[in-house]
Amino acid sequence: MRRGDVGAAILGLSLAGSYYYSVSLLETRGFTSGELGPKVFPTLLVAIFSFLSILLLLSGLSRAPEEGTTRLKRGDWTKVALCILFSVGYLITLSRIGFLISTPIFLSLFVWLYGARRIKVIVPAALIPTIAIYVIFWKFFKIFLP
Repeated sequence: MRRGDVGAAILGLSLAGSYYYSVSLLETRGFTSGELGPKVFPTLLVAIFSFLSILLLLSGLSRAPEEGTTRLKRGDWTKVALCILFSVGYLITLSRIGFLISTPIFLSLFVWLYGARRIKVIVPAALIPTIAIYVIFWKFFKIFLP
């Protein structure tokens, strides 16, 4: 049994359950039972996340523990702390300066943190996902991001 996989799977199932509870509280005014409403996409995400967590749980229970598992080094813990810091900063700036400005900055910081130092790598890695997500939400979902 791999305790890390089992623990991550249980955490994933817990998060999926709490997210599903939040989705169940969404108001569906103006939608009849036959129409796709605002609960469809979040419920689909919960189902996918739950399915993947169950697969991880089964995998963790069926495998033998790894020999010589590696521990995080001091530099790796710094990266974890910076990822958390960048994510909190992104959440704060998202509502203040908007998606189109904060997302490329956030993605640039992440790409830089994980080793990219050339501008030819950082700029496309920040701009292409930002523009793609914005267009998908705007064109297909008719949702304007902040």
